[in-house]
This record gives sequence, structure tokens and C-alpha cells, in this order.
Amino acid sequence: MSLLGRSASSLLARSIAAHPSRVRAVALDLDGTLCTSTGDISDGTVASLRRFAAGGGRVVIATGRGRHHSVGVAAALAERGVPVSDIVTSDGGLVLYDPSGGGGTWDAMTFCGMPSGRAVASVLERVAARVPEASFAVEVEGEGLLVSRAAYIDAIRIHNRPFFEKMMLGRPSSSGVHRPRAVPSSDFFGELRAAPRVAWVRCLDHSPGASLEALTSRVAEECSAAAGGVTDAGAQGDDSPTPPLGEVGSVNPTPTPVLVVTPSTLKLTDEVVGGVDGDIRRAPVAVTIRSVDDDKSRGLEAVCRRVNAAATSGAATTGTPDSRGAPPHAGGALEACHFVAFGDATNDLGMLRWARRSVCPANGREDAKAAAKEVSPFTNDEDFIAEALERYCSWMPVP
Repeated sequence: MSLLGRSASSLLARSIAAHPSRVRAVALDLDGTLCTSTGDISDGTVASLRRFAAGGGRVVIATGRGRHHSVGVAAALAERGVPVSDIVTSDGGLVLYDPSGGGGTWDAMTFCGMPSGRAVASVLERVAARVPEASFAVEVEGEGLLVSRAAYIDAIRIHNRPFFEKMMLGRPSSSGVHRPRAVPSSDFFGELRAAPRVAWVRCLDHSPGASLEALTSRVAEECSAAAGGVTDAGAQGDDSPTPPLGEVGSVNPTPTPVLVVTPSTLKLTDEVVGGVDGDIRRAPVAVTIRSVDDDKSRGLEAVCRRVNAAATSGAATTGTPDSRGAPPHAGGALEACHFVAFGDATNDLGMLRWARRSVCPANGREDAKAAAKEVSPFTNDEDFIAEALERYCSWMPVP
């Protein structure tokens, strides 16, 4: 790059640091937000994020997805010229980052609070007794999806085929345990009790006439009833394995987890069998069970704490200058006022309220629209992120 180009890029970075409330970071939900309805990330959105990062902005993924899927998306963005500094996964339960500041490995972890498998198993056993037609899928941190029954897999395959093909056909895991995602466990509760940490649980009710309201009520009652008696032996010094903890803001698995129940973000649609006039195969209803401590805003706060702790200790917070001569993350403290958050669903509410600026796409859920500071006139298929960045970040380099 020419001397003039490097000087202009440096001026942009200094301009961000000189305005404390200026947008310095974006927090990006994935499904329904960064990703289009086909699961892709548009060229227009990538181009805006590339310019945002080139001017010194910090790009953070904040998703309910687990570690492996999230890292895969971050790596794909990096290949397209968008460096991702931090990844908030599992709705804030785990934060990944690259200690070198380059945004390429994301192998350092900060656990912000996940219940143990033993604690979750105690709750799900109660739910299974109360809802005999229930099936479960549990995201075991670092290992992938643990499925209780073939009925769960069949329901996803029939009622959301694109999701099944993209997310449930197997993947590697960091621990060396490979769970073929389309195969139910032969010892579901035994494997679950042995899991050090659980990110989330999805529960389907396959009963004829099942309703979301009834399932939510029943599962919530069992979660509440179990809370007082659930103990996490893994956090109390027995032989249960304790996973490595991160360097900032880390906590052990929650000893007495408080679990909350919300509608699942997974969309399951009825299927017409035998043509247009055929019978309708009803989709099961679905809820998500997670720790009350899991909130994307909590993960984003952990990102801020780490960045600010490094600044206080005198460590470099700007990372390695890129080929354009601009530091990937302009200096100074990082707080909620510096973020613009993008999200579309119930699990984004905390993040949308936490960030000083937040945007929900036009096709987002109504509760997400109510929580966001702004509802875009554009959908996630219409580059709503790019449009908002153009308005909020006039300092971005001209393409």
C-alpha cells in the first residue's frame, strides 16, 4: 500500500479512538441475521464488514450455535477478508478468542457459565416422565449433539430438511469424540451425566395435539421443581472431569443451575403428504432449555473485560497491524456504548438491549423488534447489516 493509503487508514483508526461513543465493534447473530434464509452470507454484507474491519472496527460473532459451527463461520469470513476477533457461542456460555489478536485460531476460551451434564440430566429425567413423547437434543460443549431418540432426528429431517442436511450430518470435535449427528445415543442419560458442560437442550413434543404453551409450562414446572435439589457434583470436588477454564471471567459449571425455557428458534413446518390435497403431518412443538446465566450480553461483557484488562496491564489491545497499516481494533476501552448489535430472535434480546445501538431485521421476531433500538426496513436477505453500517459508520474506508 502507498504511504498516502497507510496514512489515511491510520487516521481512520485514530478517529475512532478519539470519539468514545463511536461504533468500534459489531456483534453479529448468525441464523436469521448475518446469514440469509439460505444460510449464506451475502457479498454485500461481507464487503461492508471488510471495510468496517479495515477502518479499525472489531467484528464479534454472538450466536446460540456451539463452538465448531461458530468457528467454521468465523474461518469462512476470515477467508473472505473479514477478521473475527471474538466468538460468543452458546448464547454467551462460552467466548473464544485468538490470544495473538490476529483472529485466526480462536483457541483461547472463557467460560461464562454452563451447567454440567449431570445437573441437566436430573432435570430432563423429570421432563421425560412428565412428557413421555418428548425427545431431546443436547449440545455437549466441545463434543457436539447428543440425541435421545430417533424420533427427534426424523422430525428434523421431515419438517426442516435444509437444517437437517446442513447441521445434522456429522462433524468433528475438538475433544476427539465424534458424534454422528443423525444417530441417537444408546445410553442418552448415561452419556449426558458424564458431560462436563452443556450449552443448551432442545426438547420436542411429538404427542398428537401438542401445543407450545403446554410444553413450555410442563418443562418450566419440572425445571423449577428440580432446581432446589439439583447439585453439580462435578463442581464440588468428586471424580468428575473439570474442563479447562479461560483466563478472564471464568467460572465452574453452575452448582445449582437455574434453567429457563423459551420457544426454540428452530422452525418446524407441517408437511402435506400425498400432494396438495393430501393429509397434513403435523410438526412437533419445540422449546429450548438453557441456563438463566446464558445471555449473549454476558459473553459480550466478557469480551470487553478481556480487552480492557489487557489495556490496563499495558498489553497491546490493537493486535498486529494488517497489510493496510491499520490496527484491526482501534485502541481505548471497549464498552456497550461502542457496539452495534444485530439480532432477530428471542435469544438476542439481552444483547439487543445491552448494546447502545442495536438493529433487528424487518423479518425478525416481534420480541426482538421490541428489544432493538431500531427495526430495519430490510430483511436478512436484503443486506440490512450493510445498510446500517453505512449509516452508523461513515468513517469506514471508501471501497
